[in-house]
Amino acid sequence: MEKSNETTTEPSAQAKFLTGNLTAHTIKMSATSAIGFLALFVVDLVDMIFI
Repeated sequence: MEKSNETTTEPSAQAKFLTGNLTAHTIKMSATSAIGFLALFVVDLVDMIFI
């Protein structure tokens, strides 16, 4: 069998998304979700004002 010249990426030894500060991640994701949820209410409020 011949070896191909294609480049392959080796899997990293550390799994992704398993390192880092859990509290910071939770706060960041909760804040992002809250901003998106508040945006829905802002759009509804603007609709009620202008319709």
